[in-house]
Amino acid sequence: MPRHFSNRCYKINHWYKNPWAKCIKVDINKTETLSKYYAQNPFDGIINCAAYTAVDEAEENEAFATSINGDSLNTIAQACREQQIPLVHISTEYV
Repeated sequence: MPRHFSNRCYKINHWYKNPWAKCIKVDINKTETLSKYYAQNPFDGIINCAAYTAVDEAEENEAFATSINGDSLNTIAQACREQQIPLVHISTEYV
């Protein structure tokens, strides 16, 4: 789902030029990065599809997988709370 959504978002943002959707790249493990981006580019909410889904690698790199699948969601939620905007989180069965 996240890869499909990301591809669709790319198509919306770059091919169809739809103004209601925009995919961005920010460090989702740092609240200040999200807050700074929001201050420069206010938006109405966040749809988070980030996930570390390489199961075998996640077992070997547990700290990084936990950072992406757990800690970053807390960071995003905190940033949304600060900005009083909604968060939609889409997860996978691999998490």
